[in-house]
Amino acid sequence: MRVIGANRDISQHRPMEVALRESEERYRNLLQLAPDAVLVHQDSQAVYVNAAALHCFSARHLEDLIGKNVFELVHSADREMVRQRVSTVLASGRVDRGEVRLLSFNAPGFVGETITIRISWLGRPAVHVIVREVTQPQRMQEALQRSQQLLQDVVDGSANLVFVKDSERRYVLVNRAFERITGKTRNQVIGHTDHELFPRHWADY
Repeated sequence: MRVIGANRDISQHRPMEVALRESEERYRNLLQLAPDAVLVHQDSQAVYVNAAALHCFSARHLEDLIGKNVFELVHSADREMVRQRVSTVLASGRVDRGEVRLLSFNAPGFVGETITIRISWLGRPAVHVIVREVTQPQRMQEALQRSQQLLQDVVDGSANLVFVKDSERRYVLVNRAFERITGKTRNQVIGHTDHELFPRHWADY
């Protein structure tokens, strides 16, 4: 009778395993300090959340989120869109950015700005999501900026000189024709009065 056996030295793999565990521990510690909510999900289930995520989703305990189907945190109207975006991230490795309507525990829902990245978690593909709540003042400011840009585009389309001044007679808006005729750029003019920009006989005109 013959006995055939094989022996493999696995000692060389132990330093790699230790290094991997230490790297994952540093990764987790770093995420705990992140000001934005961070979730890692695998097979649609949350496997890691940081302290900011508990606050963001109004959760009291880690157990409220760990193991939860992450798509249950997404508003039903956005759920299918988010599923498709996550599938694309996993398949392509591309980073996804966008706004999503989200749900929280014992609190009204909110709009979150998300960044979604494919990572490896315990040797398997997973999804790392960063969530930042988009507050109402921020949305109002963004809407105001869009309105201002629209107004600027409209006046820039005019061949006539167009400008707007505030109650202190400081320029708050000028168009391209104004820049062309006066020889001064928009950045040079905004916030200034005629007497600060032009010779006195022009400013008094």
